Amino acid sequence: MDEYYIDAAYFTDDKEETQKYLAERLDFPDYYGRNLDALFDCLTELPETEIYIDHEDEASAYGRLVINVFLEAVEENPNLTVYLINDEGGDEDVLTPEEEAEIITALFDDEE
Repeated sequence: MDEYYIDAAYFTDDKEETQKYLAERLDFPDYYGRNLDALFDCLTELPETEIYIDHEDEASAYGRLVINVFLEAVEENPNLTVYLINDEGGDEDVLTPEEEAEIITALFDDEE
């Protein structure tokens, strides 16, 4: 079984840096598309794997979307287990579609 430790404090609103961090930490192939859809695709293709995400409470708005992708991938890949860790003992809730849309809208508004 593969195990990975990821620090969500590195999940910033700089999408390129966040995706670069994920690609390096998870040993994704060179063809990894470095976006949320590619993240989901790679996570759902993993063999038996445990991923520990620390400091999930420190993730940025984009980082919350990334975490949500991890949690959605767990539903699709029975070989994948994701553990969220933080000092506050936070929940492992998946964002609602409304929360996800609100974050995405805010991110695109910031880019203009």
